[in-house]
Amino acid sequence: MELSLSLNKGFIFSVLLNLHRVKLHRQILTLIKKDISLEYKSLESLAGMVLFLLATVYTCFLTFKKMPTAEVWNALFWIIIIFSGFNAISGSFKNETGGKHFYLYFLVNPKALILAKIIYNSFLMLTLSIIGLAIFALFLGTNVLEDINFSSFFIGLVLTSLGLSGILTIISAIASQLDFKGGIITVLGLPLLFPLILISQKYSAQALSGVSASGNMNFLLGLLTLNVAVITLSYVLFPYLWRQ
Repeated sequence: MELSLSLNKGFIFSVLLNLHRVKLHRQILTLIKKDISLEYKSLESLAGMVLFLLATVYTCFLTFKKMPTAEVWNALFWIIIIFSGFNAISGSFKNETGGKHFYLYFLVNPKALILAKIIYNSFLMLTLSIIGLAIFALFLGTNVLEDINFSSFFIGLVLTSLGLSGILTIISAIASQLDFKGGIITVLGLPLLFPLILISQKYSAQALSGVSASGNMNFLLGLLTLNVAVITLSYVLFPYLWRQ
């Protein structure tokens, strides 16, 4: 077991060793592989996220005496997904503190680091969202989904996952500079997430009623604009934060 952990650590650090010599996109891929490797070694973390989803949806199932309306279903879905996002992403930089921070400081382009974190967290968030949707369908029924436009809803799911990841990742980076004071993530996160939550909820409500993405263009453009703004600001501002 100790030999296996030693080999895993050796693999991670050997992969990181020459990061300063490679191009940005290759740094991003390497950092994503590093995060996947670390996540794979602590599967209990992912299991805990899924268990949180399961327990929360099951509590909703016990609360309602009858199946909720589409409006209630939609609101509950996004509330649970958002808090799952806080749970999953708030510790994004917990492995980049202390000595590891200085190690990456000299080897990694900070722009590559923040983009890698956002991409990795987006896939994690999308995975949790899909699992959450399946759990919702299992416990709360599929009546609400009878008229759904799945392609439109999935587009909204992808864009919301990306937006959540971008906002929570940069907030997590700020919190890491403050020794992970948890209140900072909540205080900054909820106000910044409010526009994304509002637009996502309205977009998905239209998708649940069968409206296509092209017929839901105003909210779709709103989601796209928010995502571009969040990623651009993270890309520009994170290097200054990382070098502090």
